[in-house]
Amino acid sequence: MVQLPSDTSKYHLLLIDDHPIVLAGIRNILEVCPEIGEIYAADSAAKALELLKSHDISICMVDIELPDMSGFELIEQIRLLYPGMRIIIETMHSEVWIVRRMVKADVDAVILKQSDPENLQEAIYSVLSGRKYFCPHFRKCLRKLPPEMPQVLSKREQEVLKCISEGLKSNEIATKLYISVNTVEFHRKQIMLKLEAKNASDMLIKAIKSGVLEI
Repeated sequence: MVQLPSDTSKYHLLLIDDHPIVLAGIRNILEVCPEIGEIYAADSAAKALELLKSHDISICMVDIELPDMSGFELIEQIRLLYPGMRIIIETMHSEVWIVRRMVKADVDAVILKQSDPENLQEAIYSVLSGRKYFCPHFRKCLRKLPPEMPQVLSKREQEVLKCISEGLKSNEIATKLYISVNTVEFHRKQIMLKLEAKNASDMLIKAIKSGVLEI
């Protein structure tokens, strides 16, 4: 078990998740922690930002899927407005591109929702002690993470790849990016060559698995 902080003051916590059952479950687990004072809850990014304005909150626990904003975008806003805020991500997602993005977000802790209750408490104690915490499930995801592919695609190729992943046809991509259809086809061939893809489906799969494409 992680040692508790020596500071006897209470730390107020903000839970940000749009699932009432999840909020209730986390609240029940953390209410027994003597270091935790008030536990506030928000079901949207907008409500979270309002609560942060009006309360002295020390820790934000953020789900990356919110109805009005990506959790990653919210984390960026919180960091700009409250530089010292401790941030914990809690999510059910363990896809390669999501795991990579969570690592790049450089938050204080990551908890996957299939974790045991004691993992949640350990995350709180670690964060309050100034240490990072990754739950066992997330550490397992990190060990399985394939090597990240070097940034071999140009900015334009990344734009074309994103459009392809959205199901756009070559003429639609050309219109959206203000380029010719021939240019789109040229970039498509270059992307396939660089990713060593056999066809369009293989190209998207390899782009996602390598972290080149986030969906």
